[in-house]
Amino acid sequence: MGTTWADRFQKMGATNKRRETKRKPYSESPTDRWARQKLEKLLKAREEEEARKAEHLLWTEQAEKARKQKERAAEMERAEKAWAEEEERARAEMAEKEKRQQKADEERARPLIAAEEEQRTYGHEPFSTFSEKVYKLLERLGFNKPTFVEQLQGGSFNRIIFIEMATGKHMILRVPRILECNPAEPQLLDHWAASEYFQRYTRIPVANVLAYDRTSKNELGNEYLLQDCIEEFSLHQWIDHGISVSKKIEVAIQLADWMCNLEQHEYSSWGDFKANPDDDLPEALVINEDNYEKFGKLWTESLKPASIEKRLNPRDVGPFAKYRSFAESLLKANHPTVGEVSDWKALDEMVREFIELGWIHPKIMGLCVFHHVDVYARNIMAQEEFTGKLKLTGLIDLDNMEILPRILTRAPPAWLWFNPQKSEGLTWWKGDSDAIDHNRTDPSEFDLEVQQAYHERMRENLGSDEEYESWEDDAYGRGRWIRLFVFGATLGQYMPLDFNFSD
Repeated sequence: MGTTWADRFQKMGATNKRRETKRKPYSESPTDRWARQKLEKLLKAREEEEARKAEHLLWTEQAEKARKQKERAAEMERAEKAWAEEEERARAEMAEKEKRQQKADEERARPLIAAEEEQRTYGHEPFSTFSEKVYKLLERLGFNKPTFVEQLQGGSFNRIIFIEMATGKHMILRVPRILECNPAEPQLLDHWAASEYFQRYTRIPVANVLAYDRTSKNELGNEYLLQDCIEEFSLHQWIDHGISVSKKIEVAIQLADWMCNLEQHEYSSWGDFKANPDDDLPEALVINEDNYEKFGKLWTESLKPASIEKRLNPRDVGPFAKYRSFAESLLKANHPTVGEVSDWKALDEMVREFIELGWIHPKIMGLCVFHHVDVYARNIMAQEEFTGKLKLTGLIDLDNMEILPRILTRAPPAWLWFNPQKSEGLTWWKGDSDAIDHNRTDPSEFDLEVQQAYHERMRENLGSDEEYESWEDDAYGRGRWIRLFVFGATLGQYMPLDFNFSD
């Protein structure tokens, strides 16, 4: 009988069973061990790498978070700082606005205050009634009725009235405080003559004269002079409100040009600048195109240097037989008796030293020029142009013009660059450059850039180092002492200074 499939499967199972019984336990070979260890190292390295990556990622996230927090803190700090600055700027702007408003209020109140003060000081007629006379005068002169009339703060000699016409034209009416009306000394014509001189012989702008009356036979009952109003503010107002050093430099350059321009015409004598009394000018005149053509020709001749010099009443310029003759010539012009002048001995000694030093002789005192004796910020008008530049637009107060030795006219405009607030004992300083010693004053009290700009422009205008050195000596050296003496002797203004000329 043959073998069945069941027998075969049974036999095969038994065979496998025997094989399993006989199989030896597994023994790891060196190769397997090396492979296993290497695999374990790789797995461990991978785990460590993943752990490092996870740690680095955690650190990076924390660092990024810290960085963002720091940036947010810095941003908040900047925002707080900007807010504080904006708040401070707003407070400063508000304070400045209040200050400007206060100044504007003061400016608006000034005419009324000026009118009241001048009425008390000079015994003037109240402006409320005087203004009606002004209206009547303008009507008679042929001007339309003004839209606005007010009294401005005047100087020592004139009452100043501001007039605004409907056309927008502005005028200034100058009325002497003291009624003189002396045809022999036509002071109003002196002003007109000075205005014509500036317009004909200089590049310095001044106001045109529109009308005058040398008598009291008019609505005002006094002399008067009507002239154009140079628009804009005075340089004093600009400085008082505060201007930058760069704008002061612009002003310094223009002032240097003005001062050099005044030296263009030279004279050999010195004295007061006067109109020609022989000119056939009427006692009262409204100046228009027709009569200016007629009377203006008189100025063409009378304002020539030779004609002016004949009317100067020349003062002694040497040579001096005795050193005191110079002092006496000055003092006698204002004092009847030289011996009555206080400090005469001190003045006498000063002149002796001046002459010994060679400071007073005809070459110095005999070189004379046309001069405005009051070139200060209050008499200079200025306008800010659209470019931002501060331009000088005119010179006012042409009373008492003089022909003076050039050395007496060369005082620098220290009021532009000297800041006396820090100087003890200089509270009395009113802008007189000769009252301060530039060599002994603390440099921190000067805007040196402004002073340097003025000096450089003077050097450029004078044309040579020799001329500039002479100007510098006239401005700060010998000229300062001579001016202190001359104006002190003639006006009685003695400065509390140490007169040590060797310095």
